Amino acid sequence: MAAVTASPQKSDRSMETRGRLAFEIRALELEYREGSRVTRPLDGVDLQIPRGQFVCILGPSGQGKSTLLRCLAGLLEPTGGHLLANGVAVEGPAAERGMVFQQDAIPMWLRVEDNVAFGPKSRGVPKSEYEPRVEHFIEEVGLAGHRTAWPRQLSGGLRKRVAIASVFANDPEILLMDEPFSALDYFTRSKLHRLLTELWQETGKTICFVTHDIDEALVLADRVIVLNEGAIVMDETVDFPRPRGEELRSHDAANSLRERLMAILGGSES
Repeated sequence: MAAVTASPQKSDRSMETRGRLAFEIRALELEYREGSRVTRPLDGVDLQIPRGQFVCILGPSGQGKSTLLRCLAGLLEPTGGHLLANGVAVEGPAAERGMVFQQDAIPMWLRVEDNVAFGPKSRGVPKSEYEPRVEHFIEEVGLAGHRTAWPRQLSGGLRKRVAIASVFANDPEILLMDEPFSALDYFTRSKLHRLLTELWQETGKTICFVTHDIDEALVLADRVIVLNEGAIVMDETVDFPRPRGEELRSHDAANSLRERLMAILGGSES
């Protein structure tokens, strides 16, 4: 990825800062050309994400959220700017960055326990090392009674639990999640919000989570980034006490932030 490179080293302090960052993004661009027509899904994105932070990337459809996430994953190659993950230029997918997609992306031909073990097993991790992690996360996400089930036998919510257990069992440093709960009903989504928050607090992973749902962002995030027309238009810390749920609707600061987010998004969450 020649267009996306690291900057020259400038000082010990800059290197120390870089070492604390999961992502360092500067002037990131992605454009497509078709004849004289230019489409620019990302237009000069500047962003630093510290390790261990839970960041929600919020915005209406078609404004660059998923495009940015796919660049972070190494699935798309930017056409300009700088993109580092843990201090190293992103040049493609890597095991340190796990992805959970909106659609079911788990192998349908593998039983639950084999799905959860698939990542570390494929990477050649010794069974003695990955098996305890697989067992732990199967238990943590509530799949102990479904170890031998096929994905087709599970509800949408349970399949999403398989995806979450799988990505945690593979032990990436960074989780990239693209609207993973958008197709689920409210009650299932709320349960998975609590589950994901608990696993994040347990493991200290960095999570970048794309959503178009303001309330979902307020429940999950340490920090909310709003993208509009491929650029960051808001970057807000979210420091409400955890755990979070419906009580946020009676929380003055949360309601104030919700109103500001809705104003920036044009009064619409879709």
